[in-house]
Amino acid sequence: MEELPYWILDIGTQLKTLRRLKQIDNIWFFEESPGFYSPFAVVEHEKDGGIRGVMDRFTALEDTLNSNFHFKDIKPLYFLISESEHQSHNYNNKISEHGRWKEFERSNKFYIFSINQIKNRDPSYVQILTEHIKNTPSMIN
Repeated sequence: MEELPYWILDIGTQLKTLRRLKQIDNIWFFEESPGFYSPFAVVEHEKDGGIRGVMDRFTALEDTLNSNFHFKDIKPLYFLISESEHQSHNYNNKISEHGRWKEFERSNKFYIFSINQIKNRDPSYVQILTEHIKNTPSMIN
């Protein structure tokens, strides 16, 4: 993830969160107004079980968005993709035991999917993204 919008680069540099933001696997942006790109969905595919690194990156993005009143209402979807359903359960347990992570999960649209659940879960990954597009007025104008 190298091409971040200028405003995320600026705030990330000020807050010292930029290094963690650059480690995020995938951030999808939409152009909210000419030249202003807002994060729409954040995706991490964790193969090694390193939930601490993932949650540090997610919370760094949340802190970056919340640090300026112009950006605090931007609420991307957060997806954590695991290798198996067992690993998904482990992630859920670890998140529920950690105060900061639990608060992050409670205050954001946060989903944990295993690779097999991406298509088979109800609602599916695609349905969640589609609903988010329909419910974000600036994305359909």
